[in-house]
Amino acid sequence: MPQNHIIAISHHAGGVGKTTTTLNLGYSLAAQGQRVLLVDLDPQADLTLRLDLEPAWSTLAAALTQRAPLYSFEMCWGAPQCFLVNIALSNLETMAGVDLQLAAVQMREQRLRDALTPYRSRYDYILLDCPPALSLLTINALYAADSVLIPVQAQDKALRQIGPLVQTLDEVRGYRGGLPVLAGLLLTMVDTTRQSREAETALRAAYPNQVFHTMIPRRTALADDGRYHAPIAAYQPESAAAVAYIELAEEILHAEH
Repeated sequence: MPQNHIIAISHHAGGVGKTTTTLNLGYSLAAQGQRVLLVDLDPQADLTLRLDLEPAWSTLAAALTQRAPLYSFEMCWGAPQCFLVNIALSNLETMAGVDLQLAAVQMREQRLRDALTPYRSRYDYILLDCPPALSLLTINALYAADSVLIPVQAQDKALRQIGPLVQTLDEVRGYRGGLPVLAGLLLTMVDTTRQSREAETALRAAYPNQVFHTMIPRRTALADDGRYHAPIAAYQPESAAAVAYIELAEEILHAEH
């Protein structure tokens, strides 16, 4: 994928690994020398809270509804090498009513794209952690993004879950001249069960050439990023999940070749 690229990490269902993927993919891209900005679009502020951050300035809500400047908080993990990732923070109180506020403003679906425009040249990759709903915030992400990465939990209902999002993506592409493209479907929480294998087979059959080769294993260590307030590669770099996200970053970086 080209640099200065915005990727929306989206799925209208919860618990599929959107925030985990945003954080760990962002870190893995930074480890490859990329300048990375993570944007917490979730009204539940999952990414912000997982990293134990509390914004002390204007939040993303103000940038979307009042066209205030978009501020970010710089995170640094890893020793002796330090990988920098900037986080545009969310806030439980201010983000809760953003959808309603956006419904009353002009060009409401383009507010995030406008807010990110001054920052595109500063970053190689901007990752948008989308809400678990097909809301106005998600529509804003689709209008801002160059591509969409869809995490899909490896279970039998996975195919049924992604249909509405793919349909919405097609509709937005009709308005935006073909953007955003589908970066790929990412199988998450993969294990050795028959259900997981069958879900992978069905997904690859339904979306040939659109499913990432990399799959994210089901590992309890991934749940610890909220306890360590860091991506898994910063505290368990040799774990299978950390290696998988590094491989995903490499797959994305080489997708244009």
